[in-house]
Amino acid sequence: MEKIKLLPLDLKCIEEVWSFLKPQEAYCVQLCERLEEFVDKGKSNGNFICFVEKQLLGVIFVSKAGMVLHSLGEFSDDQRLVVKRLLGDYFANRKVYCISGKKTGTTLICEAIISSKNTRPVEIRDYNLMIFDSKFKNNIFFPVKKCNLEDLDKLFFIQSEYDKIEVLPATYSFDEKLCKKKLFFSLQKERVFAIDIGSENFVAKASINAKSSRYTQIGGVYTDNTYRGKGYAATLVNYIATNASNIGQRVVLFVRKDNIPAIRSYTKAGFKSQDSYGIVYF
Repeated sequence: MEKIKLLPLDLKCIEEVWSFLKPQEAYCVQLCERLEEFVDKGKSNGNFICFVEKQLLGVIFVSKAGMVLHSLGEFSDDQRLVVKRLLGDYFANRKVYCISGKKTGTTLICEAIISSKNTRPVEIRDYNLMIFDSKFKNNIFFPVKKCNLEDLDKLFFIQSEYDKIEVLPATYSFDEKLCKKKLFFSLQKERVFAIDIGSENFVAKASINAKSSRYTQIGGVYTDNTYRGKGYAATLVNYIATNASNIGQRVVLFVRKDNIPAIRSYTKAGFKSQDSYGIVYF
């Protein structure tokens, strides 16, 4: 077997990289968005690395904060051992707080980090990848607001509840400043949508987490506990998905396998479950 190498991404081979990523783009919209920005601007807030044998075998992005995004191919048992060792060496002295991507790849990277750092993840989460059916037709029952920076204060309560309940592992502390900073940037990009019924705060929200040239990934969906069961979440995700689909985008989201009410809601909004996605926190 020709030796597998772990190398920095070479923009001279960008066409090969895109050819590799496109079949799996639904699982790595965030990775593709960051790569498109890197190609366009020539700089990034992290590092892109690739596995190469006779051809490209995988692409990984590691942010400066320690978030790992990936798209890995199918490996033979021999290849898997080599890849795991190379990953262990690469991450031995690097900070990692989160791995996100297709479950098989997330599991492999997680195993490499565990063996290399002699540590254990604080939380492992299993998700369903759901893809929007562009032929799905639905009437929007509630008015949806595309939010801007003026809505930050009115959004902050529901955003903070989402972070505390749906995002942060139990061992993590809530950081109010970081929450507001991330919300600020999302609002700057006009990626946050909400249901406003005239109360002090918005009662439901959803966001575009990532957007590549072909895909839109929805995330950050949350409804205030007092207002659940009314169809607000389904309205929001269908609204975002329909508008994105109308301009030729495919639309995906990820939902926890054990969150049956959310799966039902997204199914009613036109999404169908496809495969497994994994997120691991350290």
